[in-house]
Amino acid sequence: MNTHGLLLVAHGSKDSEWTIPFKAIENFTKREFSGPVVLSYLESSSPRIEQGLLQLLSSGVTNITVAPLFFGVGSHVKTDIPQIIQKTVGGHPGVAFNILPAVGQIPAIQRLISSEIVSQVSAEVIPNLQQVSEEISIAAQIRVEHIQSAANLGFRSIICNRPDEEEGEHQTPHQEIAQACARHRLEFTYFPVSPADHTEQQVRDMRHAVNQSPKPVLIYCRSGRRSNALLARSEELFDLYHPESFS
Repeated sequence: MNTHGLLLVAHGSKDSEWTIPFKAIENFTKREFSGPVVLSYLESSSPRIEQGLLQLLSSGVTNITVAPLFFGVGSHVKTDIPQIIQKTVGGHPGVAFNILPAVGQIPAIQRLISSEIVSQVSAEVIPNLQQVSEEISIAAQIRVEHIQSAANLGFRSIICNRPDEEEGEHQTPHQEIAQACARHRLEFTYFPVSPADHTEQQVRDMRHAVNQSPKPVLIYCRSGRRSNALLARSEELFDLYHPESFS
């Protein structure tokens, strides 16, 4: 028999959905901890702390660790929880208990939350996004997680001007971007070109790709400069030649 039990303590709420993340923490903890684990609440939800402690005691534990799932340290953590535990466990002299710091006070938890927030924000922001016109925008290298943002912004198609395995910083292969576009019902066109020395035919083909893509269209390369140059050159040729030659 394992003599060490773990009591998770959250505040509690009358809203049943409030408990969902805490129950998830309970399930994760049960997979990692070898002894019995019980999730309890200070108020408004069940089981209460007293019931959780009694449940652990009935399983035969002689050592109870209490983990307060609180971020701020106020009277609940400083006074209420210790008093309830002392009152309940105090009648069992053979049982030892200790209370861990509130999770919000643990530096590793603080860093994890901060890192996750930054990651979520970064995933949503399309890098170096520039609007050229109502129908065309340009960006630097995007990743799969940016496709959802592109769809949310109303883009209907994406054109990639960057060849796969180009020298420089890590890039997402165009096939992965294409698959993500398909999942979000965005049309994808792979039109890779080198950073410089664009031929007139490449410029014409680029203009044709843009014309044929559902609007608004997002075009990307490594930094955005290549796509900008292609569009600018196509505008120059568009002014020199009959518009129908770019259809």
